Amino acid sequence: MLSIGDLVVDVTIVPEGPLRVDDDNPSRIRIGGGGQAANFCAWTASLGEPARLITRVGDDDNGHRLVAELGAWRCGRYMHPSPPG
Repeated sequence: MLSIGDLVVDVTIVPEGPLRVDDDNPSRIRIGGGGQAANFCAWTASLGEPARLITRVGDDDNGHRLVAELGAWRCGRYMHPSPPG
């Protein structure tokens, strides 16, 4: 399978209980990869099918983290670095 599209940083916040208005709410925060094209590749690879993603990625800490996650998902990838700025 081949997917062309987004690879983005997703921030997921899950409250540990009911939300309290005007108060701190303990939560679990997860930062990880997402984007429709990347998610498609991850699910395809999790089913044992070969998957490749063509995308652009930043040459920064988040970009490096996302590329490492794709490798852990066993997704082949071709990334074109985004220009700085």
